[in-house]
Amino acid sequence: MRSTSSGSKRRRDDPDARLTRVSRMLDWLRASGATGLDALDVRETADGGVCVFTADAAIASGAAIASVPASLVMSVGASALRAVGRACSALTPPPSPEFVLWLDMAAGRRDPAHASHLYLAALPDVAPDCASWSESDRALLAGTDVGAAAAVS
Repeated sequence: MRSTSSGSKRRRDDPDARLTRVSRMLDWLRASGATGLDALDVRETADGGVCVFTADAAIASGAAIASVPASLVMSVGASALRAVGRACSALTPPPSPEFVLWLDMAAGRRDPAHASHLYLAALPDVAPDCASWSESDRALLAGTDVGAAAAVS
């Protein structure tokens, strides 16, 4: 268990279970028409986390790493059409579309029948902002747009 900034205890993901969930997600993506995933290497990090790296294949700066069909991308529009979105639209006033998306993501993480369940189940239980990562973890992002954004934070 580790402590969050609010002091409450949260369990850290079991890396083996996360690797299994990520593997299932990648299989789902491939079966659904995603391409370029062979350039990705998903593995456990030294501190017990799970990270996605680019494999040995050289990827040119600015080149697409992978392509995912638009039908697999979660959006506020798709969430509005699902049960949670329909229920929220009946509220007065209705919540923001972004809030409905978050609710849909929470529901989909637990519901194996949800269209995005395999993606949502693969997400970490705790995902701190990269600006709160250790210096050595942030060094992994050196030379990337995310690394530059984290340095500003």
